Amino acid sequence: MNAQRFHLILHILLAVFLVGTGSVGLISFYAAPESMDIPEGPGRAFFEAVIATGWLFQWVAFFKVVAGTAMLIPRTRAVAVLAAVPYAVNISAADANETLKPYLPLAERLGRLFSSAATPDVSELEIIATGEIAGYDTRILTLSVLKGFFSARHADAVTYVNAPQIASAQKVEIKETLVSGAGANSDYVNLITLRAGSHSIAATLVGPRRQARIVMVDDHMTDVPPSEHMLVVRNDDRPGVIGLVGTLLGTHNVNIADMDVGRADTPGTALMVISPTAEITDEVLAELRAQPGIIEVTSLYA
Repeated sequence: MNAQRFHLILHILLAVFLVGTGSVGLISFYAAPESMDIPEGPGRAFFEAVIATGWLFQWVAFFKVVAGTAMLIPRTRAVAVLAAVPYAVNISAADANETLKPYLPLAERLGRLFSSAATPDVSELEIIATGEIAGYDTRILTLSVLKGFFSARHADAVTYVNAPQIASAQKVEIKETLVSGAGANSDYVNLITLRAGSHSIAATLVGPRRQARIVMVDDHMTDVPPSEHMLVVRNDDRPGVIGLVGTLLGTHNVNIADMDVGRADTPGTALMVISPTAEITDEVLAELRAQPGIIEVTSLYA
């Protein structure tokens, strides 16, 4: 903790102490009975003096409340941040609803993959939760996406706590959209979609084993499991392009574990999502981009 934050915390604690003790003093004064039966004894003179100077204690308590409040008002933003820290520190997957829990690792992995596709100067990241999951508190789902997204872009460790701060520091506006089951026009019970600029990606869990599947990339329908290394090739929708890509990768001894071809809703372009068993070199990517019919080649890393 740096000195500035330490002094801020001490300042706020002192202000809270003044307001708290001052308030208790005022309440105690006004709640006390007007007449008190003071027993005889050595302490009688002291109690009589306290009662006689009660107004002094009242004004001291009043000024403590005023002083404490004056110290707090300019720092209401800081108080709000500090009040949120315990929740942020303690937040974990265990705090999520049972329906959301299986989607948290998927959200974080999807965030990491999408970070590779989004431009370095991305200004807005939209996180869309569709289906049953939209009916719950999805803040932890958003934090999972941010944790994955900025982990791929930030040298320091990214956590649930500092992910929103990193987004703010990099001037990335986070937009959360919830589409409930009743309003969802989707083939899936639950869906997580990320959008930034012209790029988008969506994933879900399918089957009894809840296997992760990427079902949309850049508005092209796909069906492929996420992997550590992925290649997205957008190309003209014409014969021969798939064979060209496969031949070029095979020439460079690139082994393909999974592959799917998706078409856009509007004809004209197609998209290949390829999962190689190892990272593809920049030289191979450059050669692939130079081939006829290839519009764009993007490497994704999880």
